[in-house]
Amino acid sequence: MSAAIGARRPSFAGALAAVALAALAVRGCGLAGQPGLADDRNCGASAVNFVERGQIGPTMWHHPHLRDLLVYASGSLAGFGRVGVVLPSLLLGVLSVVVLGLLGRRLAGPAAGLAAAALAALDSLHVDYSRQAVQEIYTFAFAATGVLLALLYAERRRGVWLVAAGVAFGLGLGAKWSVAFPLAVTAAWLVAAEARARAAGDLAAGPRAVFAIAALLLLPAAVYLLTWTPWMIRGHDLSDLVELHARMAAEARVHQGFNPFNLDLPHAAWMWFVRPVAFADFTFGPSGPVPVVAVTNPLVWLATIPAVALVARRARRQRRPEDVLLVALFVATYLPFVLLSRPIWVHSALAVLPFALVAVGSAATDLARAGPRARSLVLGWALLSALAAAPLLALATGHGMELGALRGLVERFRPDARFEGAGPR
Repeated sequence: MSAAIGARRPSFAGALAAVALAALAVRGCGLAGQPGLADDRNCGASAVNFVERGQIGPTMWHHPHLRDLLVYASGSLAGFGRVGVVLPSLLLGVLSVVVLGLLGRRLAGPAAGLAAAALAALDSLHVDYSRQAVQEIYTFAFAATGVLLALLYAERRRGVWLVAAGVAFGLGLGAKWSVAFPLAVTAAWLVAAEARARAAGDLAAGPRAVFAIAALLLLPAAVYLLTWTPWMIRGHDLSDLVELHARMAAEARVHQGFNPFNLDLPHAAWMWFVRPVAFADFTFGPSGPVPVVAVTNPLVWLATIPAVALVARRARRQRRPEDVLLVALFVATYLPFVLLSRPIWVHSALAVLPFALVAVGSAATDLARAGPRARSLVLGWALLSALAAAPLLALATGHGMELGALRGLVERFRPDARFEGAGPR
């Protein structure tokens, strides 16, 4: 009887596929029928300028330009309307849910992987930026993919996995420089493992360490440079690229973020996992304003720091290298944002979120094994988290004004009075 029940239990692949389909359904809900945000239109224009003319702008000149390449490719295929310009983010958003499930399985087991994937599928910030043309979701997708591929290499010792990891990290750098932090941790983790192997007498460890350095430092740099091809072939050389990057870095040090409606929003990274935070965008449709409000789920985000602490405690007690890597990835990616003195909006947290969600999934599944009472508490938390996600997803997909119970919350994010009525009449 028990064998028959076990035979009917869904496989990891089947469960992860179901989570991915749910993620796609949530992210695609009403997308084609909604007017685009100002950032969506500007990203479309920037993509055309960069690819066809080698010009930078009009939006986010201080970030790298993989986004322009991907938006131009999707816009050329599907048109530069709402769906065409957000298609790269939509696809990467859904793909990143699958990648996170696989990464969680490698780091903490199948149950933790499925939990992390489900949390990502229902995360309002992840959903919001999977529906926008800006590059925020790229950092989540490519950072998680790079770490996963590096772990596959460490397990199977097939060089193609590490080369693929280097390409993924290079693409991540082409989206935002913050991907350099998980890249550095992953490279250091692999090299340290090879150093221990060399000390134990493995003579092949030295060449493998050199290969790891080349694949995770030189290859990502080469991929990053390739993303600048449209700009380079229009008369610019490496000295121009160096000068431009110096200006980009100078802007990044003082950049105040884009807040065109003068909203009073949290703008410090230390708040991300300590209190609920939000970001809001607005556009205008035939029937009036369409607010898009991403509010972090407190039952998930506020569990992050305790979860990381539990994983760190397990790493100290059980000496699991995967736990050490997970904690290092979270701390090394999160801490630079905390130390920034300038305003930093919550969408930048998507670079940290893969490792936060894996830690939460890992801690939850670990606690569920502690006994029936602990299991009941974890199941209750999971149910409440899913219930809390429902209204937050309505806000993140632009349906907040349609639901009376949420209208009051949406009104708290009203634009500054001088912007009222700024939309088309």
